[in-house]
Amino acid sequence: MKLNAATAMFPGETYVDAMEKLSTGHVSDAGLPVSLSQVQLCPQNHGVLSRELLCTLQDGYPETVFRLHATCRLAVNGFRRYEASTPLHVSRAYFAEMADLSAAINAPVYSLHAGRRSEATLAEMIWNASLLQDIFHCPVAIEGLYPTRGETLLVSTWEEYRTLMESGLCYALDMSHLNIVSTHQREWDTGLVKALLEHPNCLEIHVSSNNGYSDTHLPLIEDALPIWWPDLHLAGPNAVIFTESNQRARLPVGGSQ
Repeated sequence: MKLNAATAMFPGETYVDAMEKLSTGHVSDAGLPVSLSQVQLCPQNHGVLSRELLCTLQDGYPETVFRLHATCRLAVNGFRRYEASTPLHVSRAYFAEMADLSAAINAPVYSLHAGRRSEATLAEMIWNASLLQDIFHCPVAIEGLYPTRGETLLVSTWEEYRTLMESGLCYALDMSHLNIVSTHQREWDTGLVKALLEHPNCLEIHVSSNNGYSDTHLPLIEDALPIWWPDLHLAGPNAVIFTESNQRARLPVGGSQ
């Protein structure tokens, strides 16, 4: 199994500095080396994405295929959280710029979070996401989320994950988010997880560890892997696995099994 890198592994660093740290050859997760064959550029990093920065990254790492993720800062309204739930009349300029940048680097996929119930119902989010696909020249994958106090996030129950899978949209599956869903619903839905992983519309799988209560992006420890780890072999041919494990947090957390 290949674990591909995300710049979120070094949060707070610039994109250039995160890539330098990832390229040392000493970064691993779950006892596996982390590959730079594909790298996801993430909003946890410092700086504004631009064509110039992306050219710098491509020139420095010509063998790497880059893709963009979620609410990275852009010059166009880049400090507001735009998600799949955000009505397109509000977010169009931001996502048009994200689409242009994705096209400039020939990104194979753009993924973003499902978003918030304060902005849209689940059905409205699915409709927004279908409109976003018309802006991008690559597939747009919706990342499901997890339960929070007040139930603020969309796609945060097993039922909503099934609705996303059956919607026809492409999606990104964060296994650590599913761990939180399982804790709150007191059930690991084995059949649904298998279906989600195997589905051809699953384009990304994100991995990290947590204690089942918050999305802490902890490293995966080789001798204490989560219950979902063996399921990764079910991933369909279109899914690329990215690790988002924070390399500054190296201690395992009890209860992540």
